[in-house]
Amino acid sequence: MLKYEIKIAIRKLLKNKLYSSINIIGLAVGVAACLLVATIVLDDLSYDRQWKQTDQLFRIIQVANVNNGTEEIPNVYTGLGPELKGNFPEVKSFCRMEVKGMEFKFEKEKEAVKIPCLLAETTIWDLLDLTIIDGNPRHFIEKIDNVLITEKIKNQYFKDINPIGKTIYRISENMSDTCIISGVIKDIPNNTHLRSQVIVLRYSLKGTNPDFNKLTDGESVATMPQYLLLNPHVNTMVFQKKLNAWYKKVSNEMLSKNLYYLQPIQDVYLRSNYSEPEGIHGSISAIYIYALIAVLILAIACINYVNLSMAKSIDRIRETGISRVVGAKNVHIISRFLLESILFFLMAFGISITLYLIFLPFIEQYLGHQMSLTLLSSLKLFLLTVFILFLVCIVTGFYPSYMLSKIKPVLALKGKADRKNGIGFLRKALIVIQFTIALIVLIAAITINLQFSFLKKADIGYDKENLLEIGFTPWRKSGESFKRELLQIPGIESASIATWYPTYGAGLMTMETTDPRNHNDKLRIGFIDCDLDFPKTLKLQLRDGRAFDAQHPADAGQDSLHYTRVMISDMYSDIFKVTQMDKPVEEFRHIPIGIIKDFHNQSLLEKKSPLILTGYKELEYGAMLVRVSPGTSARIIDPLRKIWKEYYPAQNLSFNWVEDLLAAQYRNEYRLSNVFKVFTFLAIFLACLGLFGLVTFMLEKRMKEIGIRKVLGASVSSISKLVSKDFLKLVIIAILIASPIAWYYLNKWLQNYPYRISVYWWIFIFAAILVLSVTIITISIQAVRAAIINPVRSIQAE
Repeated sequence: MLKYEIKIAIRKLLKNKLYSSINIIGLAVGVAACLLVATIVLDDLSYDRQWKQTDQLFRIIQVANVNNGTEEIPNVYTGLGPELKGNFPEVKSFCRMEVKGMEFKFEKEKEAVKIPCLLAETTIWDLLDLTIIDGNPRHFIEKIDNVLITEKIKNQYFKDINPIGKTIYRISENMSDTCIISGVIKDIPNNTHLRSQVIVLRYSLKGTNPDFNKLTDGESVATMPQYLLLNPHVNTMVFQKKLNAWYKKVSNEMLSKNLYYLQPIQDVYLRSNYSEPEGIHGSISAIYIYALIAVLILAIACINYVNLSMAKSIDRIRETGISRVVGAKNVHIISRFLLESILFFLMAFGISITLYLIFLPFIEQYLGHQMSLTLLSSLKLFLLTVFILFLVCIVTGFYPSYMLSKIKPVLALKGKADRKNGIGFLRKALIVIQFTIALIVLIAAITINLQFSFLKKADIGYDKENLLEIGFTPWRKSGESFKRELLQIPGIESASIATWYPTYGAGLMTMETTDPRNHNDKLRIGFIDCDLDFPKTLKLQLRDGRAFDAQHPADAGQDSLHYTRVMISDMYSDIFKVTQMDKPVEEFRHIPIGIIKDFHNQSLLEKKSPLILTGYKELEYGAMLVRVSPGTSARIIDPLRKIWKEYYPAQNLSFNWVEDLLAAQYRNEYRLSNVFKVFTFLAIFLACLGLFGLVTFMLEKRMKEIGIRKVLGASVSSISKLVSKDFLKLVIIAILIASPIAWYYLNKWLQNYPYRISVYWWIFIFAAILVLSVTIITISIQAVRAAIINPVRSIQAE
């Protein structure tokens, strides 16, 4: 019996090729898009869940109350981890570790290569379950940094030799530090924020416990990220309270106002609300949006299937009536239609898997890494996907078949449906729903793209164009002579060494002080040490006073009374009421000589803060900013490399254009903007594909009416209007529903940005016109085609 039913279902499918093609294409595209987005979502959600002790691993985060809000800081005092291990039985182990890009020479005479590296201490073995392939890396070789390389590095640089015990060279401060390879480990999974290809176990950290009493004395203390492994069944919230109560007792008055919280390691990737230049980050809000888009796209595809199934079911009313008369029960009729639905979904699923495999490499290339969790890499995930799609298939196919089975046999034999069954109303409602979804996605895509463009093009207070950045370098006493050589290159206008470059945090350091506007709040001030050419190189705008000048020796360094000449930002001037130049500010022991227009030393995702520039004649360490003339960027690179090799032969030249660095700050916004562009197209395509199918079948049912109207003198345009008006009414209703929903949620989303656009009224007008135009074109193609058919053929059609 089942074999017979399958044959009948296949014949029906082949008989109605247009109906079948539209349904299968719509479902396949919708399912493929949903699967691709679901893969991104699930891969992001899988970060750092693969460690055996995941539930016991936490990163320590410091929370400071500054600038009328709170700031989360991932770097904490170096001695904190050992101190917690020694004072709290809840702490099983700790590890100080962070990811950095580092340069290595695997052969002394060869060029250095930059590799993502995890700097850690020997307690890493307690926290992470790393798989050893070769060597005995758990046995630490004393008085030298031990290096663990992954299989990838081994195969790339030590393919035919045993690397264990081999000395390699790490380029640090223009010198080569020797390290020894103590082990080869299995590649670290991609789905971790600790993603790296080399692990350096630092001898300098082994067994050290910096004097924690320095916190009490208020001295400067080194900081770095630290992780704790808690004992099983420890109540994290209770332990966190104990930690903060202890910290208040041992730290000084100012620091005691800061608190700590323990961030689960699986939350680090998606829930880190701070910027780390070399960190690997995702966004939980973006994940929610992607997941919602995937569901909506699949919903539009399923709505198309339901609508087309209900429209096509009109042709099968008599078939249903005959089946009922000869004794078929409702269950039998429903099961027959569900079987057809399953066949449609199976064919669509097969095509969607093909599309998935085709586009997955492009998605991975776009994301910049291979995904650890994909549909075909996990049998459990594949089976779960099949099960979910089977449920969607049953739910989607059930309603049309159920409605058809409820038609009275007498009406069914006459080929008529009872108007009270609500099929027509439901079909219209579903059209409204799918166009509402498409419109919301379209309006969101336009708004997100405008916000991204705003972030890229906003005035940041300095000229970012034609500005090149050379990474942090130990210039020693050669920085100024290197600069002079650069300035001889045609096309280079100026250069400056500073302890900051665009996207590198707030500056060399920040300092907390009491906010004069509200003594209960803390204010964070940024400090940038720079040479005297810094304002000129960035083209900062002077508001009052003067810029640094080599003709004023006091501008570089402290005077005899230990006051420092500085330039301050507008915001600093306003907050601290600095109105007179060359007058000492006792609190900070400096003398402002000039006020500059506020500039964004951090991304536009952060609020501006007061800023102080301190001038130096020559800096021994920092980044270099180089201003080049427009149109000369390509010509200055080779001469720059040549001079670099003369001064710093042991170190590779690392440089970036500032515009590229600034754009990279908004990679999440860029990715979100592109995702919405793609899914806007898919949403509109799928909605119009379903509309195209509906119009086609509606016209087939009205062929005689169209023929009679033509005989009576109706024009092609009047027939097109007749067919279009009912559908256009539904699209207009969708516009009226979608607009307030989109306005509300987009305004809410924009609140996450300190600097943002408004949800402009013209976006809704543009979206409405675009969707209406596409709808009219979709309907008109079939309406005109039907209207120009010979009326004799149209009348004979029935």
